[in-house]
Amino acid sequence: EFRRVLFRSAQWYPRQGLFFLAGVGGSSIRREQDDEFGSIAVTVTAEDRGLGWHIGAGYEFQIAEHAALAPFATLFGTSGIKFEDQGTFNSNVFTVGVGLVVN
Repeated sequence: EFRRVLFRSAQWYPRQGLFFLAGVGGSSIRREQDDEFGSIAVTVTAEDRGLGWHIGAGYEFQIAEHAALAPFATLFGTSGIKFEDQGTFNSNVFTVGVGLVVN
């Protein structure tokens, strides 16, 4: 299964250090399945597109004059992707990490 998501997003800093982000875009899932029919091997490929989105938040902690650590959490998702033989695919991915911001 192969997934890709293309987004347009925005970040908002309501006060120094704190940030929120959100975005929407398109997503697609491509599915490949290998089948054997007797002595013949066949690869069946299906692809569909749907809505992609993400939301998140974080905080930048200043550690030096031009550097900050930024812990964050983000939720990515897709919806509206359908395959005739297996129904609807919706996916959600929750990520937590720490970034290094250098300016």
